[in-house]
Amino acid sequence: MEGDEIIKTLTWPKILMFIGAAWIIIIGILFAAGVPTKTSIYGWDTSWPVLLILGILYILVPLSVKPGFWSLLWALAIASLAVIFLVGFFVKADYQSPWTYLGAIPNLFIGVGALGWIFVHE
Repeated sequence: MEGDEIIKTLTWPKILMFIGAAWIIIIGILFAAGVPTKTSIYGWDTSWPVLLILGILYILVPLSVKPGFWSLLWALAIASLAVIFLVGFFVKADYQSPWTYLGAIPNLFIGVGALGWIFVHE
């Protein structure tokens, strides 16, 4: 891709998704480095490799899917996952822990970005 094509590809929904994905990758790196983070979803503890893989997928999918039916399908799948994870962070959660909210915010960015990806036609 040339520089102009990359700029045209980066719409506001995809930028929101990249911010959320980078946030998830940073939480995964902090978790791997031994920083005490809360990474449980629906009460199940996740591991740092899962967080890194999710973050990378959230970055790669919007860039690799061409506009059209498959783009819509992937955007719906990502929005659904984001909603599932967003709700999952608050199930059996310690509401006094800042990690409860810090873990949910990137999924909010990704969900809003995926919904925007659906409604903004490229």
